[in-house]
Amino acid sequence: MRGWKTRLLLLLAAAGAAAACLPASAQQAGTQFVGILGYRVGPYGANGAAFFSGFIDYLSLVNERDGGINGVKLSWEECETEYNNTKGVECYERVKTMSPTGPTAIHPLSTGITYSLIDKAPADKIPLITLGYGEIQVFGSCIYTFKDFSKALSLVEKRKVDLMPLITHKFPLEQGIDAFKVLLSRENAQKVLIQIS
Repeated sequence: MRGWKTRLLLLLAAAGAAAACLPASAQQAGTQFVGILGYRVGPYGANGAAFFSGFIDYLSLVNERDGGINGVKLSWEECETEYNNTKGVECYERVKTMSPTGPTAIHPLSTGITYSLIDKAPADKIPLITLGYGEIQVFGSCIYTFKDFSKALSLVEKRKVDLMPLITHKFPLEQGIDAFKVLLSRENAQKVLIQIS
């Protein structure tokens, strides 16, 4: 893993390590606070338990080995979302108040929770880490509300709505240029998927 993947893992690990060294109940004075919207139970609990344990271990390592980042130790609070959008928003609302300036950043590691926070986080001036999430297009609407979009995303998450028919063309990575040509031509192209593997 080179490049952005390595940097992301190091950033996440740093935040996690700092968090593990501090009490989980609140930010300690003089620390950089990281809100962790984790999931150790629920449909993706096995993945979340491994990821968030490693993240917190790394934050602890950065605090213990390096004295933090540039001398500033990390603190954190983990809130269990169960990979559930509603609980994810509740956790976000909880962790954003645990330090005077809110968390440095939040990495939901959940597409549904990320979509639920797209409007909230910028208004709260809290960065969302969403690397690798692919295309996200958000359009305003005078007819539909945030609850309508949340309900629609929930239906997709529960696999009650099949979005695959929206993908009209698929190309291997080697034919990426052709994929963009089809997309730009607008000839019967709704969504064009470039398959990496």
